[in-house]
Amino acid sequence: MNKHQKAVIVSTFNNEFEEVPLGIELSLEEFEAFEEGIFAKHRDQKWNAFVYSDTLWLSRSWSGYAIYKVIYVKRHDGVILDNVKVNRNPRRYKGTDLGFDVKVFKNLLEGYIGRGGLLIDERLKLGLIKKTLQEFDANKSHKIALGSQSVGLNLALYDSLVFRKPNSNTVDGLEEFKSKVSHLNPATKLLSLNLSKDSVPDESVTFFYDQEATQLLGKVSVLKK
Repeated sequence: MNKHQKAVIVSTFNNEFEEVPLGIELSLEEFEAFEEGIFAKHRDQKWNAFVYSDTLWLSRSWSGYAIYKVIYVKRHDGVILDNVKVNRNPRRYKGTDLGFDVKVFKNLLEGYIGRGGLLIDERLKLGLIKKTLQEFDANKSHKIALGSQSVGLNLALYDSLVFRKPNSNTVDGLEEFKSKVSHLNPATKLLSLNLSKDSVPDESVTFFYDQEATQLLGKVSVLKK
């Protein structure tokens, strides 16, 4: 891809964007691939990644639209990806979930540089989340899943477990959870932390918090008989 072609792609990214800090450190060797450019060779490869005007760009290979604009700082001992901007022009990218878009970016980055560890959910660092994990997963033996769903949807899912198959599931803590969220609008989003073990697949526990994880709103355990 020549300089003119890169410039055309870059021009598709305007002032409609969302931005999030990254703070990801790459070695000079890892970043060299982006300076050389990584370009799709067939349809299964859906992204191009290249440096243009001291900025890292990721674009859709089939549309030619720039989706990610990454500001970086290059030092003598490595490169810091400082922040990423995501295209929010609806004619060029339909995505609206910044959290999902950052996960996609980090997943792509892991594939390009050949190492993992970038997809750690930042919400795991929130105060009550950390406290819960320290208390209930001190040995790091659980599978962890974070979610964000409305009060109404969470209650509907548990009610379906209780009423549709009352003899197949034991649900503990549901009534207390209902009481604590009764004052909330059903559309209010809650942050959830689910813990389970492969060795005990029929048992799990889910903790519910407000979106900032400053308040524990419920702890619901499910045992499938």
